[in-house]
Amino acid sequence: RGQRLVEGRNINRSLLSLANCINALADRTRKGAHVPYRDSKLTRLLKDSLSGTSVAAMLCAVSPSSDQYEETLNTLKYANRAKQMTPPQVPQRQEGEHNPLQEQVAVLRELQGTLVHLAQGMTPPGAAPATQPRQAQGAGRRQGRRER
Repeated sequence: RGQRLVEGRNINRSLLSLANCINALADRTRKGAHVPYRDSKLTRLLKDSLSGTSVAAMLCAVSPSSDQYEETLNTLKYANRAKQMTPPQVPQRQEGEHNPLQEQVAVLRELQGTLVHLAQGMTPPGAAPATQPRQAQGAGRRQGRRER
């Protein structure tokens, strides 16, 4: 029994922390206010989903029974706050239009320039000039001494 009580308390604490995050994001009067993502493990896990550009869905379990009226009302209020939630505005990167055909033409022109330089017997631009391997300075002298 003690374990279930502790587990239920931790779940309620995490859900309360999630409600605090949703309230901070749903309150339009406090733009730029602090959102307490670090209050629980649940909100840390859901931080990207709550503050990003993802789409979130909330499922509510409600009961038509009159003795569950309070729980149903609180659940619907919670879902309504989640619906009003707006993620903080994050500036998005400006990307130019992606045109793969232009990229391929640029690569082909670069390759064509490299081939022209190779055909003329030159090294391609940006490449290190080819060097012939040198012999060690003392190697020729040693061979000459042996022959004598």
